[in-house]
Amino acid sequence: MNNKKFAGFNLDDVFNNEEERLRKEKDEEEARKRKEKLEEKLKNKKAPAPVAPAIPSPAIDPAPSPAISTYLDLEFEPTAHREPGKTDKALLYFDASQQRIISAGYERHARPQEAFGLIIDGLEGKLKGTPLQAVYEDMFKSYGEWLSMAFERQEDILIAHLDPEGLVWNGSAYSKQNFKSSDEKQFDIAGKDSDKWIPLKEFDDTLVQHVYTKPFKELPKEMQEGDRYARIALPADGTIWPVGRVGFVGRYCIDLYYYGRASRGVRRAKNFAGNKGAK
Repeated sequence: MNNKKFAGFNLDDVFNNEEERLRKEKDEEEARKRKEKLEEKLKNKKAPAPVAPAIPSPAIDPAPSPAISTYLDLEFEPTAHREPGKTDKALLYFDASQQRIISAGYERHARPQEAFGLIIDGLEGKLKGTPLQAVYEDMFKSYGEWLSMAFERQEDILIAHLDPEGLVWNGSAYSKQNFKSSDEKQFDIAGKDSDKWIPLKEFDDTLVQHVYTKPFKELPKEMQEGDRYARIALPADGTIWPVGRVGFVGRYCIDLYYYGRASRGVRRAKNFAGNKGAK
């Protein structure tokens, strides 16, 4: 699939034209509403259905690449998974992505704090001249990527499960099968709608900092405002969904998605003599 096509749209044309129109709008709030309407229209178009990848034999102690992309003592997979000959990232369900990551010699998806920590450092120019700059740039290509977290809603409480295992796609939703996680935290989300993008600034900073590493006011301006400002979507009451970072214009948003996301693994770095990232 051409990496500039999504659900029949030429993304370069759609987004470039829309951004040009937004810049000419005098009323910033009205421009934002129109932008969100376009994003919702594209989101509701059917994306290519994820397929379970052919799982090769598990790699045994794979050798690190010559330029190790380490961050917070983790080695990031240099590029998100793509099928041979394809430029778009492959779309996989969460459980299929976990299987692929293990088969490729990695351990799990990046946690939100790890992924957004790297993204924030990239926005602040701290990754230039390191192998992590290429990882940062690849994160924004094509589709968004899975994160090692799941959101579960119980009325006015949001439970954030870290490193979830045992979430299985049943054809219409994710169900718990021998479910476990490395940690969980609860947050008050009273008054917050489900299945809707909510501006990040409307959440308590305890949740913002847990996911994005910093309080809202300390995040880069590009994440606070403008066309790509950060938002979070919450699951319906009584449901649990793995979460991922949105692609294209919603690159700083956390969302729940029916069709799958791109797959990138991380593992504990074995060689700490090289670049450790900007932290």
